[in-house]
Amino acid sequence: MLSIDGTFLVIFLSFFVFMVFMNGLFFKPIMKIKQERKQTIDTSHQAVKDVADKTAILSQEYQQQISEARRKAQQLIQEKRDWAKDQAGAHLGNARKDALDSLEHQTKQLKENRENVYQELQSHREALVETIIEKLSERQTSAAGASASSASV
Repeated sequence: MLSIDGTFLVIFLSFFVFMVFMNGLFFKPIMKIKQERKQTIDTSHQAVKDVADKTAILSQEYQQQISEARRKAQQLIQEKRDWAKDQAGAHLGNARKDALDSLEHQTKQLKENRENVYQELQSHREALVETIIEKLSERQTSAAGASASSASV
């Protein structure tokens, strides 16, 4: 069995001194390193979490800025389309007006020309009628003269 004598006490004291010595020389530095390592890991995890949060916030802000820029671009495009439609309508209206004015002017000129030609024909009509009457009279007189000469023959 186990006897408690001086050897046991010396072994116990040497073990206790060894443990105190090992604690100061080995266990405390290892525990300190483990604690520093844990603290570094926790700090790194917290830094990663902070960076992830910042990234999410920046990503959300970026998406908001992109959607705002798209909205503004679409609004600007729509404004430019409306402006272009208005300009095209104005130019088309002006072109129609100019075409109608030109058509009206040409129609007026044609009527004036027609009236002038009609007046000129009216003035020449009397002379033409007299010429036709003279030619018909000459034919009748020459036809009457020819029938009288053929009757006398």
